[in-house]
Amino acid sequence: GILKATPVNTSGSGDLVSLAEADGVVQLHPREAEYSRGEAVPYRPLKSL
Repeated sequence: GILKATPVNTSGSGDLVSLAEADGVVQLHPREAEYSRGEAVPYRPLKSL
């Protein structure tokens, strides 16, 4: 299957709650060009899929 990421905009103490509810995280390295929609990026699962 294909995994899709949905950004979660939070700031503050709610960040921990959002992370606890996340299935995983993606790692985006700083670079000059913007990331494109559909571009493959490293994914680290936090829960079993």
